[in-house]
Amino acid sequence: MVVYKTAGFSLDEEAVIEKMKLRGPSTEKGLAVAREVSEDVEPWFVCKECHVESISGDEVVISGTVFHSAFLARILGKVNRVIAYVTTCGVKMSEHTRSFGDIFERYIAEGAESLVLDAAKCGLETFIETEWGHRKFSHVNPGSIEDWSTLEIGKIFDLLEGRPYELGMTLTDSGLMQPTRSVSGFYFESETPYFNCMLCQRHCPNRKAAFDEALYSSFRGTNPDEKGQAEMVN
Repeated sequence: MVVYKTAGFSLDEEAVIEKMKLRGPSTEKGLAVAREVSEDVEPWFVCKECHVESISGDEVVISGTVFHSAFLARILGKVNRVIAYVTTCGVKMSEHTRSFGDIFERYIAEGAESLVLDAAKCGLETFIETEWGHRKFSHVNPGSIEDWSTLEIGKIFDLLEGRPYELGMTLTDSGLMQPTRSVSGFYFESETPYFNCMLCQRHCPNRKAAFDEALYSSFRGTNPDEKGQAEMVN
């Protein structure tokens, strides 16, 4: 059964100031934009329990849908159940953000969208823990690892019975979601937690785990310091 839930959000102005590095005269202007765009806040998530039916090579069959990724096959090798999900800051808020012509105002609005998406993800994780008893969260997304294309986000939408489309979301030709501040993928339980950050060498303030050189090397079959490596999306 597909579950749809809205997520609560209350604008934390101190969080806006910190995240957007607001200082001096720009502070009040930035907060005014954040307050305005937050009037259209409507974060939500859609999720569904799905079963890993078979894995062969780089093919992973989840509730009748075939995904192609050698690394996904590897990390789900001992997993029987995943929670497919999509979560977003909301269509209305995204449309409001795009209406800003001023670069600074657009920057602040996009930052507010990110805070709303964070709240939606927290709501989703709380729901999964309550509904399905997950304690050791692991999490993977199309586009977050090199060999799992964003073109397969549409398959996650299909697993969710098209509900994201019904709620106003769209996909670009390259598989990216609109609104931009949206996330999709699988949550699952594993003895050894996995986070996309483990395969990413970027310096990011939102890291959930340190870069894992051994994991990266075993996946790539190369040394992570090797010249010409492809940059991975966090």
